Amino acid sequence: NCVGAGSPKRIKEMGMSLIDINDKYDHMVLDYLKKYPETKYIYISSGIVHEMDSSLYRHNKVLTEKRHRDLADFNITDIRVYSFFSKFLKDDEGFFMSELIRCIKQKQTLKVIPLNIVRDYIAPLDLANLILQVPSGNRVMEAYSKKPVQLGEILDYFSTEHGLIWETM
Repeated sequence: NCVGAGSPKRIKEMGMSLIDINDKYDHMVLDYLKKYPETKYIYISSGIVHEMDSSLYRHNKVLTEKRHRDLADFNITDIRVYSFFSKFLKDDEGFFMSELIRCIKQKQTLKVIPLNIVRDYIAPLDLANLILQVPSGNRVMEAYSKKPVQLGEILDYFSTEHGLIWETM
């Protein structure tokens, strides 16, 4: 189940309908599982569940995961994705990396807040491989990369390799 907004921009645009859409499709799959309990349900969740965030998006992910854990007899795996990066990422989606790519393409200056930000990016192929290895049972899995990356490392790499121009705000 990868139903949802997909980006910070879309989350903001969808508002409350995000919960309705998530619940509609989640319950549709859960009803199917009741008929075919050998089916494996893999739900793409988010690492935001660990954060102290009062957003509707976090609330929705927490409630969905709780609902899944309450159904312990079903093969439901919630995979928490923290950050992802793909060549298909649009440059207007509201992600840090999409803004960075937009600035490179348009030769604009990326403005960053000098925070100690660490991201753990996962690529589509890595996520697909993780999904293929999900065993039966009811669980949560964390989708981690081999090594998280700090903001400075990201900026240094894209400056050196792709001509990114950036400044602190």
